[in-house]
Amino acid sequence: MTCFAVGGRVAGVVLLLLSGCSLSILPCGSQPLPAASSPDLLVPGGTAALLTAAGVQVPVEPARAVLVLTRQLYGPFAPLTGTNALEPVRAALATAAGRRRDAERIPGLLPLATWGEAVFGQAVAEANLVARILSDERASFLYCGLFALDEETLAFFVSHPGLLRTVHRNAAASFAAYSGGLRVRGGRLHVPGGVPAGAAWEQALKASTADPARFVERLLEQDGGRLAALFEALGRL
Repeated sequence: MTCFAVGGRVAGVVLLLLSGCSLSILPCGSQPLPAASSPDLLVPGGTAALLTAAGVQVPVEPARAVLVLTRQLYGPFAPLTGTNALEPVRAALATAAGRRRDAERIPGLLPLATWGEAVFGQAVAEANLVARILSDERASFLYCGLFALDEETLAFFVSHPGLLRTVHRNAAASFAAYSGGLRVRGGRLHVPGGVPAGAAWEQALKASTADPARFVERLLEQDGGRLAALFEALGRL
């Protein structure tokens, strides 16, 4: 196994983790769907109409529609960017507005009030939420990151609106890319390498695993998200 240098601050973490890891890497499957108890996100007109408006020409499971739309609108290979990409989606939503029987419900991940207060800073009507999310690049990335969390970790984020606010403002892209490595268990953040590696991660981030909110903020913001990439990758070993 080849290990690339990632800076003196985290070298100790890398060596400690690699000294005890297996060379086999688990295959990365598709993300499981959020728990059935996840709040709903109302999609006026249904997901198929939005996907078509955005130029997606392959079938997409409704529950994963926002993930695909985010990649189509804001991904590195998005066919269109900016207002031009959003206009067809907004038009499809406007056309469907008020037609409740055509609406579809998909995982909302956060309660409606939390989206409004923690993410957008104001109340958002249920029928307008999907448009607000898709019109906001950082909110779309936040949704994608939340989608990758397991049930207990998602519940932690829901109960910490300040963390949601910080991630949305400062680290949404890193969160979308690497949130799959985050696991909160019993109020503590689980780190790659388990308990023996905990002290090294805490020293690298100047944050305790017993304070997952602070740890996650530091992890996502440190070195432009590069440390979060390492954290997520090592979690797969």
